Amino acid sequence: MLLRYTSLVVLSVSVCLQAETLGVYLDKPLSGPAQASFRNELHNLLKDTGVSIELRSLKERKAGESFDRLMVVQLRGACDAMESPLAVKAGPLASTQVDGGRILPYAEIFCDRLRQTLGTAFDREPPYRRNMLAGRAMARLLAHEIYHFLAQEKSHSAGGVAKNCVGSRELLSEDFAFDHPTLARLRTVPEPAAAVAETEEAAGR
Repeated sequence: MLLRYTSLVVLSVSVCLQAETLGVYLDKPLSGPAQASFRNELHNLLKDTGVSIELRSLKERKAGESFDRLMVVQLRGACDAMESPLAVKAGPLASTQVDGGRILPYAEIFCDRLRQTLGTAFDREPPYRRNMLAGRAMARLLAHEIYHFLAQEKSHSAGGVAKNCVGSRELLSEDFAFDHPTLARLRTVPEPAAAVAETEEAAGR
């Protein structure tokens, strides 16, 4: 009896993330070490979502710059020096504006509150590490607000960067990221509505 062996070729397809670029305009510059840490942490937090980050200075915005989406970030307080504040009113570490149920591309990071939250754990770090840690902590706060904006989601996750509240342990730890459900949500973000108009308005043109 002649046996015939058939070789099966299995063809498969995987999901390809449609890469998007989010332009992030800061209203104030950060120091070199803090800026590098800020940029690297944002990249690491969002690298599995299909979103890439381009950091820019709002004051040095050039004509013709264009991104799929755009966000303007105001840095409140002593973000560059990260000096210990004497007195800080209670409030959020970061926030994003909402209008008529739509989450707008305007975020704020409150550095004096952040510095107070980091507390003595930050003080115990050697000086050469503080700028790096400050930049990383600010990036984690901004990534939280980016989640709200991109997903157009007001609710928070049970854990990870998108949870409702964080402390010095999460902000200073070596490993703090989005949880898996939040990453899945960010991979399926809605298409931007009126992207061009939104971009121009956010950039203050």
